[in-house]
Amino acid sequence: MTARGKIVTGLAIASAVLTVPVAAAATGEHDAAAGHEATQASYALPLPHDALPRDEYDDPHHDYPSIDLPVPTGTDAYAVTSGQAVVFTDSGCGNGVELSADDGALYTYCHFDSHAISSGPVQPGQLLGATGNTGNSTGPHLHFQIKTDGAAVLRCPQNMLLAIYDGLAPPLPTDLPTSGCSTLRSTADNPRLDHLSEPASQH
Repeated sequence: MTARGKIVTGLAIASAVLTVPVAAAATGEHDAAAGHEATQASYALPLPHDALPRDEYDDPHHDYPSIDLPVPTGTDAYAVTSGQAVVFTDSGCGNGVELSADDGALYTYCHFDSHAISSGPVQPGQLLGATGNTGNSTGPHLHFQIKTDGAAVLRCPQNMLLAIYDGLAPPLPTDLPTSGCSTLRSTADNPRLDHLSEPASQH
């Protein structure tokens, strides 16, 4: 590869990772972006910054701690942080990726139309695949979830995604809440959370 080719490739990867701080600087939030430079080098949105408005990143999941991000089939999906990725296909998730991250969390992506990687190490902002509607899905979207404590505890990803979107330091995965980010099925032991709205059914 020529030196020019290496520079172009490097810029392509950097643009995915630096989507958040560049957007923050453009809106005059220089201090927020500069103050968390190390964090921004470690985390990236799982989708292009302009793929969805901010208010999509605080939507509750309809069933359990996770989030469904409605984007058209073929939208790029990125590694949110560094770690070891494993690609897989099953009936529920469809074409998916599990990222055992260097921050200790397990990030799962579901319903890809296609994978862009083989299993192995990935960096923040690296292209993982194209979103789609495979597996148990009722429409094109990216299902994104976070597990901690040896993949035993599901965490709400909304606060992390909002912080990255805003160019702020995201909370540690273990500091993310384990409830309150989904509309719960109404039972005697598990009453519905009336303050949360239920989005269209997508898994």
